[in-house]
Amino acid sequence: MDISVVIAVLNMADTIDEQLCALAAQDFAGTFEIVVVDDGSTDATAAVVRSRAEQDARIRLIDGSSGPQGGGAARNLGAESSSAGLVAFCDADDVVHPSWLRLVHDALLHHCVVTTALENWALNPHLRTDLVPQFTDQYRVLGFPGLPGGAFGIHRVLYRSIGGFDAYMRGASDSELAVRLGLAGHDVHHLEDAIVSVRLRIGSLNNFRRSYLLHGSLFEIRDRHRLGRPPFATRGRRVALRLWRLARACRLTLDGAGRQTWGQRAGETCAEAIDLLLHPTAQSADRD
Repeated sequence: MDISVVIAVLNMADTIDEQLCALAAQDFAGTFEIVVVDDGSTDATAAVVRSRAEQDARIRLIDGSSGPQGGGAARNLGAESSSAGLVAFCDADDVVHPSWLRLVHDALLHHCVVTTALENWALNPHLRTDLVPQFTDQYRVLGFPGLPGGAFGIHRVLYRSIGGFDAYMRGASDSELAVRLGLAGHDVHHLEDAIVSVRLRIGSLNNFRRSYLLHGSLFEIRDRHRLGRPPFATRGRRVALRLWRLARACRLTLDGAGRQTWGQRAGETCAEAIDLLLHPTAQSADRD
C-alpha cells in the first residue's frame, strides 16, 4: 500500500459521494485505500459510503461513534486504522482535483509534511468573487506554516510521534497541530499545484459562528504553547482597527453574499475583543 487517504465525516450524506468519486478518479498509478471514519452520523452518510464501498474495494468505513467525538478524534482513528506509511487527509464536503493524490504522494517521498492549495469558487456559487480569492495558498498560523486539516499529507510515523490531532480542541485542531509541528522543527512543504475545491459555509450567522470559534481557538493555542501575548495597548489598537474596518464595510450587509463575508470578519473581531477583555495582561514567549 503506497498511501492511505483518511476522511472524517459527520452527516455529510449529500456531499461525500462526490468526494469519493473524485478520489476514485485520481490519476495516481500506485495503490491506495480510502479510510472513512463516521463520527456518529444520523443521516444516510454510512449508507452512502457502504454503497460506494461495494463498488470500490479500496474504501473502508469505520464507526467512530463510540470514542471521543470531533473531527480531530475521527482523523486520529482513521490514521491509526490506516495501512500505509504515508497518510493524506481530505474532507467529506470538498472535492480533490484529479492529480491531488499523486502530487501528495510524490512530495511525501521527499518531505515529511505537505500541504495543498484550497480553491474557493467552484463549489460556492453563493460567494462574491470580488470578496473571496479563488485560491488560498500557504498561510501562517501564529508564525508557523498553516495546516489545512482537510488538505495535507504526512508520514504516519511522524503523525503518531507528534500525537496527531488534539481530540479535545474545541476548534482549529489543525492549527494546533501545525504549531506543534513547527515547535518541533518539522518543515512543511506546500504544493501549489495539488488543489482541493472546498465547500464554504452558507449564511452570515454560520460564517460568524465558525469564524468566532476558529479565531478564538488561535488565542487558546497561543497561550497553551506560550507563544507570547502582546500588550493590551497593541491588541487594543488592532481591535479598534478591525471595528473601524467593519463599520466601513457595512455596505456588504446589503446583499446576502456580502453579509457572509461581513459575518466572517465580525466573528474574528468579536473573538479578538473578548480575548482582550479576558486576558488583558501581556505574556512573554517561551519556546523552551
